[in-house]
Amino acid sequence: MLPETVTVTDPTHLLYGLTVPLLRVGVQERVGRVCVVRLRPAAERRIPLAATSLNGITMPVSPARLSVVAVTTLLAAVATIPALATAIYREDDGVRGAQEGGDGATRIAWTTEAAQSAACAAPHGTRPKPKRR
Repeated sequence: MLPETVTVTDPTHLLYGLTVPLLRVGVQERVGRVCVVRLRPAAERRIPLAATSLNGITMPVSPARLSVVAVTTLLAAVATIPALATAIYREDDGVRGAQEGGDGATRIAWTTEAAQSAACAAPHGTRPKPKRR
């Protein structure tokens, strides 16, 4: 005997969390066992049985819809923020970096404070000569 309703328990399914009227259980060639449910009076939908409460396996519910790989990648990106901030602006050696690029690409342009002050003092259209070491 089938229940009158079925709940979509797969967090990756579009209808996750909904409890819908169950019309019948059938077999679809490419999907396997499916639940045929009614979404509205004239609309039926086939949902894989494995994505419903009829599966018999309860999946732990997570408030986040991120995969483990996505969370690992996100944490790695967040961990680089302090190093990037240090590289962009280093006060201790007088080097400043500026992010440029309207196309979204990150570019770092390094200039020293001495070069900035020389460029500001130079007449318009001239460039200061580089120092030889």
